[in-house]
Amino acid sequence: MSEDSGVLRLNKYLSQAGCGTRKETVELIKKGLVTVNDAVVKEPFYEVKLTDVIKLRNKVIVPKVSYVYALINKSQRSSVFADEKNNAPSLQDLTKKWHDSSLQPINHPTEQCCGLVVMTNDTQLISKLKTSGHKIKSVYEITLDTDTEQEVLHKLITQTQEQGLRVLGLGFPDASQKTILGLELMGGSFADVYALFQRHDLKINKVDCTFYGGLTKKDLKRGWSRLLTEKEEVFIKHFS
Repeated sequence: MSEDSGVLRLNKYLSQAGCGTRKETVELIKKGLVTVNDAVVKEPFYEVKLTDVIKLRNKVIVPKVSYVYALINKSQRSSVFADEKNNAPSLQDLTKKWHDSSLQPINHPTEQCCGLVVMTNDTQLISKLKTSGHKIKSVYEITLDTDTEQEVLHKLITQTQEQGLRVLGLGFPDASQKTILGLELMGGSFADVYALFQRHDLKINKVDCTFYGGLTKKDLKRGWSRLLTEKEEVFIKHFS
């Protein structure tokens, strides 16, 4: 079993709590120094739930949580989770090298989305950024299925502001290509981008996130991932 299912092997639980290496915690368990719900357990690979009460030498042990924050430049072919029908690596696959349990996306992409996605096991941050009131700025390149005129964009921005959404900018990066738009948002996610255009009967072929909370695609090829720097972590967690 794994952390994803809320179950850990006893020696790993103790190791994550700072009681020693996994080899050292095996010896502690075999000596009968560990109890699970007040019963002595001498099997190092005994599976414990995170709701169980684990004690070492009669002292309650709580595992330390190690948070991981990884940035992916997602391709359109990649799904969030592994899919037998999709041969492309999933976002879960791309972050396995950074953490041995699954990470979740904080900006909630669909399979059709691509670009920057932040993955983490910080459930509190994920929950915080689900709300539309957060202060993370993001920029998207949007490809529509038909040409769109400036008047339509002006109407879209005006009505959106009336609805309380924070569109900071919307326009054509290249005036000769009326199917490609640049959108700058404060707050929101991939899902909000789709909803914004669907309300105005505009069909999206692709949404590519090119900027997210100070993060860019610099030195990050499509399908690659990296860990956030300490400075980037602080910005995402405390300025959102």
